[in-house]
Amino acid sequence: MRVAMVLGFLPTYVRTEVEALGALGVETEIWLPGTDRYIDSITGGDLPPGSVQGGSGGELVTGSPTPGQAACSLLSTTRAFLAHPRPMAGLAAEAFRVSGPALMAYGARLADALAKNPPDRIHSHFAWEPAAVAMWASRMLGIPWSLTVHAADIFTPRRPEAVGLMLSRACPLFTISDFDRLFIIERWGAGAGSGAVVNRLGIEQRGLPEWSGMGSGLIWCMASGLADKKGVGVLLEACAIMKAGQGGWRCVIAGSDRNGDRLRMYREKASGMGLDGFVEFPGALPSDEVLAGTARAAVAVLPCVKAPDGDMDGIPIALMEAMGMGVPVVSTRLSGVPELIEDGVSGVLTDPGDPSALAEALLSLLGDPGGSSSLGAAARARISGHFSAAGHARRMIDSWRAADACGRPAGGASPGS
Repeated sequence: MRVAMVLGFLPTYVRTEVEALGALGVETEIWLPGTDRYIDSITGGDLPPGSVQGGSGGELVTGSPTPGQAACSLLSTTRAFLAHPRPMAGLAAEAFRVSGPALMAYGARLADALAKNPPDRIHSHFAWEPAAVAMWASRMLGIPWSLTVHAADIFTPRRPEAVGLMLSRACPLFTISDFDRLFIIERWGAGAGSGAVVNRLGIEQRGLPEWSGMGSGLIWCMASGLADKKGVGVLLEACAIMKAGQGGWRCVIAGSDRNGDRLRMYREKASGMGLDGFVEFPGALPSDEVLAGTARAAVAVLPCVKAPDGDMDGIPIALMEAMGMGVPVVSTRLSGVPELIEDGVSGVLTDPGDPSALAEALLSLLGDPGGSSSLGAAARARISGHFSAAGHARRMIDSWRAADACGRPAGGASPGS
């Protein structure tokens, strides 16, 4: 099986997915638009199983293209209309109504490129503009297209009507949690989400460092991006409560936003709360340092909250990695997190936005090395049994094969017709 993945950026967990698919015989090529080059400069090609074609990350820009880009997209669109006038007319009406003509034009550019060596399937992650481009390309070529949705793409959609169309057209639609599937049904209706396949992301445990942090007093929080949904403010309040009651611990909150504004804000806030010497903000760290820091922690914490704009984490990979090392974890009852952490069995869950409960949970684990060790062992076993990269890839392949019964995408034309 050959799969073309069309993405807006290439996160580590997608690389892991590609490698796991490659180990099972699926050849994957990555088509990754740059932030300012549109679909006509997308990169791709024939790649060995499990390999990744690089590019400059970022979401596909949806503003006005340059004259040269517009001319290329117009040429591709015209070529597609001439080759398949009837299906293209139906697609155009839908595109103008839902996503605008530009994304369909970029889809024609992608279809042009893929037609030279058509894959068996096209797949996208996140219901953003690159996924819409992939959807239009798949329907022009008659190649099945599937989509994995995650968190912000459905919780705070930029184009709700376009997202609804993608959710209903993906064959299959993958969600990373039961929470996501039910959220889609509630917002877009049963037609969009009832047939969704829940396929939780997985990690590769081999190569992860082993937990060595028992008794270290280190609390580790990987809050990539320092977004509101990571709950850093709640963690600082919990640290202030802990400082008043018990010493012998320190909390490291790793991560930074793009321009460092939020990092500076949180550093100043922590200092103003009298947490100097207790809380550290090292900023963004290389992935190996993140993993090494997690392994040295007595407890890993991510106090997820619902942001003011409605955004939430899905099932954070940082928590999966900590659990995969056997590190005791603390998080909150939000979104798909309870599908990862069994409260009191493979970790501890508190209510979102409750610093007192969070402080109590952290102090309890710091003061109970035996109980922490048991939670960590259960966490490691849970990742091995339910959140492995290999298991995730196998479920994906099985779902693709089962979806063959869906037939060709509605409105599409068979390759070569």
